[in-house]
Amino acid sequence: MKHIYITIILILSVSMTWAQERANFRGSVVDEKGDPLIGATVVEMNSDGQLTGNGTAVDMNGNFVLPLKLGTKVKVSFIGYVDQVVTFAKKFPPVTVRMKPSDVSIDEVQVVSVGFGEQDKKTITGSVGSFKAAELVSEMTTISAENILQGKIPGVSVQFTTGDPTKKPIILIRGLGTLGRNDANKVSSPLFVIDGVEMSNLSEDENPLETINPEDIEDFSVLKDASAAAIYGSKAANGVIIINTKRGVMGKPTINITNNFGINFVGQLKNTAGGNLERRQKVDLWERYNSQVNLPIHLTDSINPFWNNSTNWQDEVFRPATYVSNTVAIRAAGKIGNYSLSLNNKVNNGNRKNSKTERQAIRFLSDLRLWENKVKISTQLNFSRNNNSRVSNASEAGVGTSSLEPSLGSDILSSLQHVDNRRRGHVADKLVTSFGVKLLEPIPHVIFNTNLDYTYGNTSVTDRYRYDVAKGDSNIDYTVKDGSSEYNNLTNNTTINYFNDFDKLNLNFIVGQSIQYYNEKGRYSYNDVRYSMSNSLSTTPVKFTSSSSGYGANTELSYFSRLNLKYDDRYLLAMSVRADGSSKFGVDNRWGYFPSGSVGWVFSEEDMFARWKKIVNYGKVRVSWGVTGKTFYNNYLAQGIMQNTARSYMGYAGIMPNFIKGGFQNKDLSWETSEQWDVGVDLEFFKNLFELKFDYYRKLNKDVLLDRALPNTSGYTLQDLNSASIVNQGFEFSVKATLMNKDKFRWEADMNIASNDNFVKSIYGTNEDIRRVDSNGASTGTLIRVGQATNSLYYYRSTGIYQTESEIPINPATGRKMTFLGKTIKPGFPIYVDRNGDYTINYLDRGVEGDPNPKFIGGFNTYLYYKNWYLYVNTTFLFKRDIINSALVESILETNKNATGAMPDLSQFSIWQNGGDEAVYPSINPWAASKPLIQDARYIEDGSYFKIGSVTLGYRIKDSKWFKNMKIYSTVSNLHTFHRFSGANPEVVNSDGTYTNDYPLPLTVAMGLNIVF
Repeated sequence: MKHIYITIILILSVSMTWAQERANFRGSVVDEKGDPLIGATVVEMNSDGQLTGNGTAVDMNGNFVLPLKLGTKVKVSFIGYVDQVVTFAKKFPPVTVRMKPSDVSIDEVQVVSVGFGEQDKKTITGSVGSFKAAELVSEMTTISAENILQGKIPGVSVQFTTGDPTKKPIILIRGLGTLGRNDANKVSSPLFVIDGVEMSNLSEDENPLETINPEDIEDFSVLKDASAAAIYGSKAANGVIIINTKRGVMGKPTINITNNFGINFVGQLKNTAGGNLERRQKVDLWERYNSQVNLPIHLTDSINPFWNNSTNWQDEVFRPATYVSNTVAIRAAGKIGNYSLSLNNKVNNGNRKNSKTERQAIRFLSDLRLWENKVKISTQLNFSRNNNSRVSNASEAGVGTSSLEPSLGSDILSSLQHVDNRRRGHVADKLVTSFGVKLLEPIPHVIFNTNLDYTYGNTSVTDRYRYDVAKGDSNIDYTVKDGSSEYNNLTNNTTINYFNDFDKLNLNFIVGQSIQYYNEKGRYSYNDVRYSMSNSLSTTPVKFTSSSSGYGANTELSYFSRLNLKYDDRYLLAMSVRADGSSKFGVDNRWGYFPSGSVGWVFSEEDMFARWKKIVNYGKVRVSWGVTGKTFYNNYLAQGIMQNTARSYMGYAGIMPNFIKGGFQNKDLSWETSEQWDVGVDLEFFKNLFELKFDYYRKLNKDVLLDRALPNTSGYTLQDLNSASIVNQGFEFSVKATLMNKDKFRWEADMNIASNDNFVKSIYGTNEDIRRVDSNGASTGTLIRVGQATNSLYYYRSTGIYQTESEIPINPATGRKMTFLGKTIKPGFPIYVDRNGDYTINYLDRGVEGDPNPKFIGGFNTYLYYKNWYLYVNTTFLFKRDIINSALVESILETNKNATGAMPDLSQFSIWQNGGDEAVYPSINPWAASKPLIQDARYIEDGSYFKIGSVTLGYRIKDSKWFKNMKIYSTVSNLHTFHRFSGANPEVVNSDGTYTNDYPLPLTVAMGLNIVF
């Protein structure tokens, strides 16, 4: 750390010395109405009229101070206004520069990150979405970076599947592009690039955004189509999200202090019946369906206060919790460079006991310019520690226990002890360092740039669980599970950029090389110490111990290039190609090649459109095509992974080697590829008061990795193959407008919507079905079938409820009544469709009944400014998605016949009880030989919703002698979700569309203070 502080001191010292040699040129920059133009730039010019590196930006009051020599000229600029040149003629009084509007559109001078550089937004021919977050994050409480991104860019889905603060949301760009036989590998996450450093080689559980303080974010750029993302090659099949953090700006150092405090209120929990209502309902079930057996003591001994409770155990586990985040940042820039240092501490307590996330983060960035700006040295050092703790599932939290409990024989005490005595910790440390050298024109028109990036990650997991004698168990267990893993990722990117203008032709060509080395190692241990309490209070403990360890490594070598041509400011061409070689593959498939090309036509620059210029001041049509790729996470999958398993044969112990997945190696495994077409139109109206964008795309993910079941005669179970393809196609539309800008009032708004059709194009070449299973081998009720959406809901269809015995069909061939999984059917049972007509209801009678992939996603955001007040409203929406109300299924169908489980208020549901009942739900007889299925299409519901994600009201204070500016604000997050779903919140579902409501999203009310000195 010592060298960091020395570097900061040197930068500050040189800047102060340089400032003392000059006088201060003071002034203000205003528009034609006299209002300050916040963010306008004032930059020194040399004797040749060229800009120097000495400049500043106008503050919140429209004022600037710039050290200059008398007689020096400066250039004053602001987007949408005509540049002005002003001479520093005298120190006093301060000058006022009044700017005049120009006909130049904002997008003609706005640049966005496109990978290995930036590009003028006007000249981009691929599909790139961008969002400036710098001002927004300083004026509202933002719990995570994902909250900022949600609903801002068309085609980018950010879904919070749980209220657990330790879990990451699902982020998808243009639909789901992967398949999995089981729960693993079913989310196609994009590549994240943060301050130029690629966050690659991440596991599905790792969240690269949890290391970032949202208040540090400057902007987002999302590379959505293959043409834009192909420069990242084999890492970009799922799109690329580029995040730039704040750096110092010209002027004096600024100290930014931000404090946020909030309360996370518990969201809507499951509906449960309490006390006497629960007892009456359960007694009714026993008397109706099991009258020959005596009622359990839980229900009969109502006088005993031990059984006469009315406790909602959810209230014992869930409670309001706090959110606190404190940030201190110092940033500045001068003639020789800039720096930014940010410190953040965040504690977000979850509503469920013992669930929280803590983060401590430091982020330092600096740019040092030497030899008359010919050399730029960039450094960054980022460290974060995320300390997460949680209870793994709802059953361990005791939320499904009867309100009549506790009892010595029930699970409630042990469940609550899972919350109070279980300490499941997850500590993740991450260090990211980067050192870069850029040579600006060592020879004319050439820029040389090289960066060395190093990422170190260390994760430790500890799970301690202590049973208690209060449970009445004969044993006391003290279980300790410990694991740790670490990885090192070293990357070197080197590029040479040639740029030049040839009359009307502008050329920009970049060629580069990337070398990456990654390794990881881990260990896991399990210790279970058990004391038997059967006969005495002191016995010798029995110990169970196991441990394991692992190591892996991979290397990647890449070559890439990109060519951009612009002719006469209207005809655009871009081409790129990348070759990636990876040690993960066999020799014959080690290299993958990823080309792309795109063209654009700025038709608004044509003479024939000149008369429309006042209406349509900017218009562009673009077409792109490209191929990107993806590797699998496992380092040795193509080579095959062996394991040694202890076995015995004829009484002799031995070691049996076998492949770890039960399948043999496949040296033919290759890259997954994503081929994508995109056609887009960009329009601006009335000098950028109104902006419109439209895209149509078709993305084909080919050679998707999928394991295939092998016949038993092979001696193996599975083999990994590049054997599937998926199509995502649709359109994206966005509009942004300044609806009013009058006097002290300004109203801006933006809206975006995206449509996506998703379906499986091929599987194994034979188009066989895959019925997906969970980690225990049980069916998830989802299916992979050619021509259908990925993870289609594969359910039984019911058309009603059998009222009498006579309604149950009889097989004319056998004279026997229809059966269900070989068992008899009784009145009150659902009428399942017999799809194959064999008078036996089984898995062959299931069909595709729903699509868990949303058809439409989008967002609407509005920003209101009146004098010093501002109001921000962020909303998101999702339409046409089928979801399974698993919470309802569990409440109704899985009623515990032993009377120890929680129960809903059954009067709220139309449940069959007697013949003739026109009910929605079948009988809930817990003792029936044939029980209605969970995978019943009647529980598939419309998951559409419109969500008010956040509302912020704030006030700015300016013109203080104590500080530059201050903002006081209050933000309410997850304010309300409008929907027709019978559950609490249709957003809280997994990628299969399953809703459990085990951990609802909280409603967060927060206050914040941001002060700049």
